[in-house]
Amino acid sequence: MNIVNKLFIAINIICFGVTHYATAANDVGMPQLDGSSYIGQIFWLIIFFTILYVVATRKILPQYSDVINIRAQRIASDIKQAEDNNKEAEQIQNSLADDIKSAYSTADSITFQEREKVMEKMIDERQQKEEAAAAQIEEAHQALLMAQKNVESQLDGLANTVAQKMVKQILKQDCDDSTLKSYIDKASTAFSTNSENKEKS
Repeated sequence: MNIVNKLFIAINIICFGVTHYATAANDVGMPQLDGSSYIGQIFWLIIFFTILYVVATRKILPQYSDVINIRAQRIASDIKQAEDNNKEAEQIQNSLADDIKSAYSTADSITFQEREKVMEKMIDERQQKEEAAAAQIEEAHQALLMAQKNVESQLDGLANTVAQKMVKQILKQDCDDSTLKSYIDKASTAFSTNSENKEKS
């Protein structure tokens, strides 16, 4: 049983009930309950609601349905666009994080290389300064040795001169370096002999 048959049966039942109620109301005498006008009213009511139903289902409801579908499609498109934007933002964020990590790594590498260069330069400068200081110390040492030799030679000459003067005053005769050396050797031998005799006694 389709909807039209159900609707027709419902209208017959309503008409029968209204007619029965109107017949009963005529005895009371109320004009608004006159059953003779109910059939016409029900007929035009059915026509009006049928036309309203057709207009609503063919014109109004499709427009609302189209609006709802468009809004649903727009919402779905906005959601998809938002998801795409979110994915793109995540990709950009990940790329930015990778770039920052790479920049930190490059900066650390450059800093390490520059530190190594500075350390090598400092070591080279230190070695050069140490070598220069060692060369200056060696030069000073050689100069000191030369000065010491000069002083020793001057002291030897001075000692020889003093010894010659002492021998001349004691022995009343002149002596050269060879004679003075022989006297010194004899004195050293005699001094050594006396020292050994003292130790034995």
